[in-house]
Amino acid sequence: MLLLRQVSTLVWKNILIVLFRHAFSTPFRCFVLPVVYIIFLAYARNLFVPPSEYGIADSTPVRSFAEGLDVSGGGRDTVVFVNNGFTGGDIERVIEEVAETARGAGKTVQITPDEDDLLIYCRSSLRGVSNCYGAAVFYASPTEGPGDIWNYSLRADGGLGRTIDVTNANNDAEVYTLPLQHTIDFTIASQNTTIDQSALPSLVYKYPFTSKTEEERNDDIRVRYMGGIIDILGVAFFIAMVCVIYQFVGLMASERELGMSQLIEASMPNTRRWEPQAARFMANHIAFDLMFLPGWIIIALVLSFGVFAKTSAALLVIYHILAGLALSSFSIFGASFFHKAQLSGISTTIISLLLAVLAQVIGKASTGAVAILSLLFPPMNWRHLLKGSETTQDAVRLEGFTKRYSPSWWARNISSKFGKRKETVVAVDNLDLVVPRGQIMVLLGSNGSGKSTTLDAIAGLNTVTSGDVTVDGFGGLGICPQHNVLWDKLSAYEHVQIFNRLKSTGRASKKAEIEDLLRACDLERKSGARAQHLSGGQKRKLQLSMMFTGGSRVCCVDECSSGVDALARQKLWQILLAERGKRTIIFTTHFLDEADLLSDQIAILSKGDLKAYGSAVELKHKMGSGYRVHVFNNAQNREMLSDSDDVFKKTMYDRTVYTLPTSAEAARFIRNLSDLGIDNYEITSPTIEEIFFNVAEEAEAAQVRQQEEKVESDSNATGEKTRVDGVGATSTKGLQLQTGRRIGVLPQAFTLFRKRWTVLQRNYLPYLAALIIPIIAAGLVTLFLKDFTIPGCSPSARVSEFDIDSLLTQDNYSIVIGPTEMLPPDALERIAATLPGASSGAAGGISTSGNSINQVDGTLEDFNNYIKENYAEVTPGGFFLGTDGAPPTFAFKGDGGLSLATITQNALDTLLTNVSIGTQYQPFDVPWVSGAGKTLQLIVYFGLALCAYPAFFALYPTLERLRHVRQLHYSNGETVLQLHADHPG
Repeated sequence: MLLLRQVSTLVWKNILIVLFRHAFSTPFRCFVLPVVYIIFLAYARNLFVPPSEYGIADSTPVRSFAEGLDVSGGGRDTVVFVNNGFTGGDIERVIEEVAETARGAGKTVQITPDEDDLLIYCRSSLRGVSNCYGAAVFYASPTEGPGDIWNYSLRADGGLGRTIDVTNANNDAEVYTLPLQHTIDFTIASQNTTIDQSALPSLVYKYPFTSKTEEERNDDIRVRYMGGIIDILGVAFFIAMVCVIYQFVGLMASERELGMSQLIEASMPNTRRWEPQAARFMANHIAFDLMFLPGWIIIALVLSFGVFAKTSAALLVIYHILAGLALSSFSIFGASFFHKAQLSGISTTIISLLLAVLAQVIGKASTGAVAILSLLFPPMNWRHLLKGSETTQDAVRLEGFTKRYSPSWWARNISSKFGKRKETVVAVDNLDLVVPRGQIMVLLGSNGSGKSTTLDAIAGLNTVTSGDVTVDGFGGLGICPQHNVLWDKLSAYEHVQIFNRLKSTGRASKKAEIEDLLRACDLERKSGARAQHLSGGQKRKLQLSMMFTGGSRVCCVDECSSGVDALARQKLWQILLAERGKRTIIFTTHFLDEADLLSDQIAILSKGDLKAYGSAVELKHKMGSGYRVHVFNNAQNREMLSDSDDVFKKTMYDRTVYTLPTSAEAARFIRNLSDLGIDNYEITSPTIEEIFFNVAEEAEAAQVRQQEEKVESDSNATGEKTRVDGVGATSTKGLQLQTGRRIGVLPQAFTLFRKRWTVLQRNYLPYLAALIIPIIAAGLVTLFLKDFTIPGCSPSARVSEFDIDSLLTQDNYSIVIGPTEMLPPDALERIAATLPGASSGAAGGISTSGNSINQVDGTLEDFNNYIKENYAEVTPGGFFLGTDGAPPTFAFKGDGGLSLATITQNALDTLLTNVSIGTQYQPFDVPWVSGAGKTLQLIVYFGLALCAYPAFFALYPTLERLRHVRQLHYSNGETVLQLHADHPG
C-alpha cells in the first residue's frame, strides 16, 4: 500500500506541475499541436492530387477552334505551327486556313520550319505551363513527306490534363486539343476533292469518362499516399509522437539537475531501496501517459479515417497507445544520460528522429533486426510498422523465396555408403518477385526451371525452404493445376457449386450466379454434363470456373491451354482476358505467343533464378535483337542503299537484312527506303521466343563461368584503417576587470565574447552536439543520392522530353466502336494505316484478339450503356459514327491525360472524313532534369538536419532569459543590440 500511495502522490505531483501549472502550453504540446499536425498530414494527400470529379460526363458538341481560343485562359495567347520546311503545298494551305481563325480571335500565330523553336515560343515552367494555346507539327501529307498520308502531332502544355471534372465541359482536352484537332482534320477534309463534302457532319459530340468512380479514386489517392508515407513521409508522421520525449526527458533531467530526484528518493521510508526509484519512474511514466493519451487516441482515429481506412481503427488505437508507452519508456532511458536539463530534451528528440530517418533510408529490414532495434529504440519499430501496416497494390510478393529438395534420411545415411550419393536439388534460388494487383503475370522457363514450384508455393501447395511468400488474402485464392482434377461422376454445375461453398467467406453464391459464371466460361450448354463426358478444352474451362468461383482475387493457373486445340485455346484466352483487372492471374505456359498476348508482366526463370522481368514490350525493347528490315536484292536497290554502310547488315542470296536496334531507328530507316522509292521490303520485330532463347543461352554461359570460378581460389582482401587523433591546447588568460570606469561598445562586446568562450570550455556538449548531429544526419540523407548522375549542360539535358503518344503506345487498349452497320468494311485497315510506321492499307498495327476492338450494335444509347458498364476497361475510348437520329459521338477516358482524347478523335475523324490522318500527341518539354526528385529529398532532409544548429544555439540565450541573466546584463549597461550581437559569436 505504501508503494501505491507513493506512486499516486508522485503522479498527482507531476500532473499538477506539468498540466495545471501550465494550463495553456502543456495541453498545446500534448494534444493540440500533435493532433493539428497529424490532421494536416492526413489531409495533405489531397495536396498532391489535383482536384477532380470522377464519373461520366454529359455529351456536348466539340467546340470550334475559335470557341476554344475564346474559352482558354492562363495567358495562353500563342498558337504555333511547324511545317518542317513544307511550303507551297497542302500543308501550307491547311496551316494558313487554321491560322487565320487564330488571328481572327486576336491570338499570336507563329509558323516555323523547326520543331526545336517550340522551346523558344512555348517555353514551359516546372509546372508545365507556357503562354501557348497549343502547337501543331506537320510531318507529311499525301503529296509531301513520307507515308502518303496526312501526319501531324498536337502539342500542348504538360500541365494540362491533370484534372478532370465530369460536371462541366471545360476540361483541358475539351478546351485545347480537341477543338484544334477537330479544325485541322476537317480543314484537311475540306480541301480533299475526292470525298463527298456534303457527307461531313456539321456537329460532332463528345464526353469524357473516368476509369474509376469517385469512391474508387479516393481509395486510390489514399493508397498512393500510403506509398508516399512508406517511401518518404514516415518520419514526418513520427514527429507527431515525439512530443512526449521532449517534455518527459526535460522534466526528469531538470529534477535531477535541481537535486529533487535525490531528495525524493532519500525522503521515502521504504525498506527495499529499489522501491523509491521504481515509484518515481512509474509515476513519471503514468503521469505523462495520462496527459498524452487523448492525443495518441485522436491521432490514431485521424489516421484511421484519413489514411489507413482499410485498417481496423481499434488496431491503430491500440498500436499508437503501445507506441506512446514505448516512447515514454525510451524517454526514461534517454533521460538517464543527462544530468542537466539544457541538452536533455532536444538531444533525445533529435536522436529519436535520426533513428526514424535511419529506418526510412535503409529500406526493409528483417523481422529480427526490427525486433532488436525496437527493444532499444522504439522509433525504429514505429517507422517499420508503417511499412507493412496496410495492404499495398501488390497481390503477391516473393522475397528471397528458396525451395530445396533435400535427399531423404535413407539417401543421406544409407544409400550414400554404397556410392549412390544424391545432392540437394535447388528448384528455386532466392527469388524476388512482385505481382501487381489486377494484372496477368506469366512465368516462362524450360522444364525444371522452377515455374511450377513457384506457382505451388504461391498457392500454398508446398512448403518454403526459406524466404517469404506474401499473398493478398482479401478475396481468396483460386488454383487451376496443370492436370485437371475433377470428379468424373459430378456435373460441371456441381463442381462449381461445391467449390463455391468451400471458398466463400460470406454467403454462398446463388444458382443464377453460378450459371452466370458457367456462361462466362462457355460452359452454359454443358452445365449438366458429367466431367467424364467433357472434352479436354471443356475440362480446362471447368477447372477455370472452379478457380474463379468464390470470389478468388488471386488465381494460379498452371499451363492453362496445355493439350487443347486452337479454338479451345482462343476461348480460354478470352476467358482470362475478361477477368483481367478484376483478378490477379499468375500462370505458366510453354506457348510463347500465349505469353505475349495475355501477359501484363513476364518473368523468365532458368535453373530456379529470375533471369528477366517486365512487360512483353519492355523485354522486347531491352533484350530483343532489334528490328530486321529485309530488302530484296536487285541492282537498283544495291545502288540506292550504298550509303547505308553504317547500319549492320547481312547479305544473302536474294535479300539483304538490315538490323536496327530500336524502333525509332527502324522507322527512320524505313522512311529512308520510302524516300528512295524502295517499297519491296519486309520488317520483323523482336519476339518473346527470341528473348527466351537469348536468356537460355546467357544462363548456360553463366553456369559455365560459375563452374570455372569454383576452381579458382579467392584472395583475401586486406584493408588498413587509419586512426587520426586530434589534440588541441588552449590557454586562457585571466580577465582584466575594470574598476568602476565605463567602457565602450567594443570592449563590452569583447567581454561578452570572452564570457561565451568560457562557457564553451565549461559546457561544450551542446556545441559539440550541434556540430556532430547535423554531420551524421547529412551523411545519412546522402543515401538518397545513391547512383545519382550530374545532368549535363546541353539543352536536351536540361529538359525532360515527353514520349509521343498514339494508339500504338497504349498497353492493353480496348476500343468500342459502333454501330456495326455504319462501319465501312475496311474501317480497321483505314485506322491502322494512320498509325506510326504502318504502310498504307496495312491493318497489322491493330489486333482484334483479346477484345482490343469491341463493336456495339444498336443505338447511341446502347453505346453509352456500354461505356457505363465497362468504363474501367475501355481505353483510350470509343466512338459512335452516328445515325439518322443521333449525331457522331465519341467518348474518351478523361483521367489519362490529353493524349487519349486525341487518339479517340483521330480514329473517329479518319472514318468520318474518309481521309487517312495520323495524329499523335506530345506535351511541351519541361525544364526538369533527371534525378531532381532525389535532389529534392536530399534538400528536405538535409534542411531538417540543419535545423539542429539554431535549436542548439537557442538553448543558451533561452537559459539566460530563464535564469534572469539577461536582466543582469541590462542592469550593467549593456544594450539589446550588444547582447544579441554577442550570441552569433
